[in-house]
Amino acid sequence: MIAFGILLLAQDAVPWRTDLQEAKAQSCREKKLLLVQFFVAGRPASQAMEEETFRHPSVVRELREQFVSVRVEGTAQAGLFRDTVGGGSGLASAILDETGDAVSVLPGYAGREAFLGFLSKAIQGRERLREAREGALAKPEDLAALHALAETYHELGSLRRAEESFGRIVARGEDRAPGSGEIRWVAFARERLARLRIQRGKNREAREHLREYLRLDPDNRFGRHDRILFTEALVLAVERRLKESIHQVEAALARFPSAAEADQMLLLMGWVEHEDGNDARALSILEGVLARYPDSPWLGLTRERIAHIKNPPPDHSH
Repeated sequence: MIAFGILLLAQDAVPWRTDLQEAKAQSCREKKLLLVQFFVAGRPASQAMEEETFRHPSVVRELREQFVSVRVEGTAQAGLFRDTVGGGSGLASAILDETGDAVSVLPGYAGREAFLGFLSKAIQGRERLREAREGALAKPEDLAALHALAETYHELGSLRRAEESFGRIVARGEDRAPGSGEIRWVAFARERLARLRIQRGKNREAREHLREYLRLDPDNRFGRHDRILFTEALVLAVERRLKESIHQVEAALARFPSAAEADQMLLLMGWVEHEDGNDARALSILEGVLARYPDSPWLGLTRERIAHIKNPPPDHSH
């Protein structure tokens, strides 16, 4: 009975490896994706993910069947963390293929549903990424092929790899003629890099990419001025130029009322209104997001923002 109980326990738990190199070898041998789970010892978020996500039967089953799983302490694998996630160390999940390439990355805590979605995205996108990577390798001077690879990384959530690929487009496109068809790939890369940089808090680098995009596409021939205006609003918010950020979002929505990112624009505006001390208007905007965009992937964060405004922590200040 005791032995049977131990077997049941083993089958109901994620079979974590602790040796990264052995896990990589098993991943190559079995042609399985490798989940690298970075954790920070003693951090509540790491413990919560262990208890709430990695002990759920659906997560355990998916990892046992489809993945090789290894748990590593973030600071002990700082180089791998920087290469796949970005930054120094922390809580994050990274999925690598048998070549060691980062297919998808999920920073921070993730509950069961979000984590299962993350795993599914990597499984479904694995082959597409391989094809895009081979296409870029076969045509190293073709900016369209490199752009396809960069966008695949971006879509799968492997943002560090996407950033590297977009950077290569900019570097290789510097000598392309301004009037050539290929210049649009450079412009697209600049737009993506501006957003990626500001998401990491690098406002000066983001502004440089915004300027270069507008130099390449002053008349919106490439159709991304709505995203450019939104990125500018994000930059202003990071710089704590709150009223300017709000005005920028208003201008973007007035010019592009059907923009694909309208829900995110309103989410930003609602949060910035809160940061500027206008909670009544902030709640009105955020509740409007819930009503107008019932299928938005940003509803979870919108609800969190609303809950925060209605029930702020005792030590909260702006």
